[in-house]
Amino acid sequence: LLPDPSRHVSVTVFLISVLFSFCHIAYVFVLLTIFLVNNKHHLNKYSDQNLTIRLGVLVGFTEFMLPLLYAAAYPIIVICRKQELRERYVGYLKRAAFCFRVSGTQWPLEN
Repeated sequence: LLPDPSRHVSVTVFLISVLFSFCHIAYVFVLLTIFLVNNKHHLNKYSDQNLTIRLGVLVGFTEFMLPLLYAAAYPIIVICRKQELRERYVGYLKRAAFCFRVSGTQWPLEN
């Protein structure tokens, strides 16, 4: 077995790799599905035109959202895996929650 720091880094790299693979495989799966459905759609001359529009919206949505999911989840994985960062951000969140709680009680009550 690897020493503890090396194992910790290996697990972090593995989690980031799984996230990267998931986002790209999901996008390729959506494109492949669209390609197969679109080929079947073009073979039928009486098919619905709205299907093409919905498929285009799906491709655009996944093309935008999957990289955004990766970009949002990557720092979360790094923060959760490193003890110092996790403690720092938990402290930030506690201070922010305290500020919201305190600022909520300072507003004057309306009659």
